[in-house]
Amino acid sequence: MSSSPLALTDLLLREFVDGFRALLGWWAKAGNLTPVGWQSAQAHVRRHLANRARVRRLELLAPDLELPPRQRREAITAGRRMVQGTDLFAPRFRDIHAMAAEGPEECTFALPHALMPFSQARIPEYQTWHRARDFTADYR
Repeated sequence: MSSSPLALTDLLLREFVDGFRALLGWWAKAGNLTPVGWQSAQAHVRRHLANRARVRRLELLAPDLELPPRQRREAITAGRRMVQGTDLFAPRFRDIHAMAAEGPEECTFALPHALMPFSQARIPEYQTWHRARDFTADYR
């Protein structure tokens, strides 16, 4: 007996949300996470949830990725702030990964569970969970 597409969508969404719920819990328990680190962790989750919502509503045959001028300016401003914050708090990061608000970026911002949290705190539980995951649904 096969699952309906709606049931599969609900299951994938539940797994997606549960994964971030667990990650936030592990971050909260991390003894070496600074207040700025905690803000960064929360921003990481918010960004991924927002990106997931954008990707899920695209019509894949004719995606409309062009934003109205005001929203585009706001998105670029937010991107610049993120890059400036990274440059301020982790200046050597640009040596290994240059970022620009209007430049290309890796899929780490589109995939729900990428390696970014590993750079923010030591979270052994997340590492174990991450290594055991099947990433097929993320790419699907």
